[in-house]
Amino acid sequence: MRHAPWRGYFILTVGVSLLVWGMGCDETQNPVAGTQDFNYTQGSTKAEVVVRVLDKRTKAPLQDARVEILGASWGTTDTGGVVEFGETEIGWYLVKISKDGYEGVIDYVGVELDESSNDVPVPQRNFKTFYLPKRGIALKGRVFYRDKNGDKQAANNVAVELKLKEYTISSHAVPPNDNSSWGYSSGEGSGGYHSVAVYSDNGYSTPIRYAVTAESGEYLIANLPEQVAYDLSFRPAKIDGKTYSYSSTLIEWGSTAPDTVFANVVVMTEAERAAFYVLSDNFETLKSDDPLILTFSESVDTSAFTDDSVRVTKSAKSILITTSWASDNTQLRIRPFDGAWARNIIYQITLHGLEAHSGATLYAPEYAGEYFSVSRSGVLGDVENVRYRLSNSDEDTAKVDHNTEWIYLFWSPLGNANEYDVYLKRSDDSEWVLHDSNYGNAYYPNKTDTIRAVNTANFFTGGESVRLMVLGKNADGRSPIGSATILEVTDETEPEIYNLRSTISNCNRENSSTSDTVYAAIGTGSYNYYYDALTSEALDTTKYPDIEVREGGVYTSYYSQYGDSGYAVPAANCSWRWMGTTNGVLSVIIEAGKDASYDSILVDFSEITDMAGNKPDTTEVIVVETRP
Repeated sequence: MRHAPWRGYFILTVGVSLLVWGMGCDETQNPVAGTQDFNYTQGSTKAEVVVRVLDKRTKAPLQDARVEILGASWGTTDTGGVVEFGETEIGWYLVKISKDGYEGVIDYVGVELDESSNDVPVPQRNFKTFYLPKRGIALKGRVFYRDKNGDKQAANNVAVELKLKEYTISSHAVPPNDNSSWGYSSGEGSGGYHSVAVYSDNGYSTPIRYAVTAESGEYLIANLPEQVAYDLSFRPAKIDGKTYSYSSTLIEWGSTAPDTVFANVVVMTEAERAAFYVLSDNFETLKSDDPLILTFSESVDTSAFTDDSVRVTKSAKSILITTSWASDNTQLRIRPFDGAWARNIIYQITLHGLEAHSGATLYAPEYAGEYFSVSRSGVLGDVENVRYRLSNSDEDTAKVDHNTEWIYLFWSPLGNANEYDVYLKRSDDSEWVLHDSNYGNAYYPNKTDTIRAVNTANFFTGGESVRLMVLGKNADGRSPIGSATILEVTDETEPEIYNLRSTISNCNRENSSTSDTVYAAIGTGSYNYYYDALTSEALDTTKYPDIEVREGGVYTSYYSQYGDSGYAVPAANCSWRWMGTTNGVLSVIIEAGKDASYDSILVDFSEITDMAGNKPDTTEVIVVETRP
């Protein structure tokens, strides 16, 4: 598993010499990772740590962000984006901050002594603000190479590496507000200022993304954070027996999610004989007992290979390794001497001074301090306890409705899984579809987490359902499919039938020799009632409501004194016609010579269902009162 270099991968320990006055003793501290112990009889070794989490672009506070001080405590932010940790020991701590839909951050916080204290040293309260960028930007690009005739051809199977970068701008310059390419450039800015963008590494939890070009030369990297620069590099590739490379660095900018950034076209050229390259490595599948394997584009001159040609370090200290060559000296194998690669340890490899038999020197800037760690392995079991929640609920009991656009899928972790794939199958699908695990999707958490946001927009509008399956993955394979848990999600929320009240006119035919039909439109914005729709979602229009007629008013007895108290419209004269999935028209035949005014027509929708078959959770009926 590849990692980007970053200071936050190591817990920092601060050493402070203390002299305690008036105690008559010579107490000293005992530094340990994450904390420092002080053996004096007065004073405190603990203080409060306050963390505030804001949206990077809008600077709005982020509620329900998880803040984990590794080795100490964790909590979630309140409505102000703040979480407080009381009684935290002196020392420096690695802190991990994450929130659904945002790029996680790894940084550090510390509890230090108050230097202004003149008496017993006391720790001081630490307040630190972190900014999380929202995810959702997709970056698309295309890679070509020039053939022997100089024509551009699509470059297939080229490895693309993207690193998230922070930026600083000099001389009043600002980042572009569109998706145009920018980067290591200088010139006249929009305001007439000379501007230079300077980039640096950061502490994002997933700082590196990967992609491989398709036959068309196109690549896609999705789920990128906004307000971040993207440093793109392209691995040399062997095409038709020749090595092609692109030596420049391409930097793009992600402004606002969910934009799509179209990267500048890359044209690879045939590599000069003066340089050769690393074509591949096995970082992604490395097991504890495996050798680390690097494959070069040319045969390496091993006579010039020394102990300084390759160095592997752990916590900035070199480890003893053994090396061997294979495949005509194009493949270097590296193992720890008399041991194996340790789990949960981040290693760093550096190559230096390698030469090919052709005399070419190695060009591999990405291996001048590249990080790697052991991939998990072994037979994977089933992913269990698969369930979902809604974005606005912390309970598993909340159910989707016809309009649910996102669900959050949860499951219990497997001890030996590197990552997880989520497959889904909708009602009208004939096959299971991978839910974009390779590149992520809008508002995903990290794919190694045991939570995944699934975009379900328009999944349930017609009563459809979706089935979901989670499979673990590691270096040896994936979880078995045959016994995998399948979670079916469907609209189980009762439709709401609004308690409408309407009127219908021209219901007195007492002085007429002909009958007439009058109408009341329900849910169309016409006539006198309190809502603009019958219901908030589509109903099954193959079913019809029951209709009952009562003499007099239902809501009030005031109108009961009017009209013909001895006559009410027969229910058989009343009918319902659907005009759409959320509205319809009530038709009433008024017989000649009859006064049907000031009666109540009750339209009962209690047996009508939505498209998923859910009946309304209501005993209310629509009441249409007749008028002269």
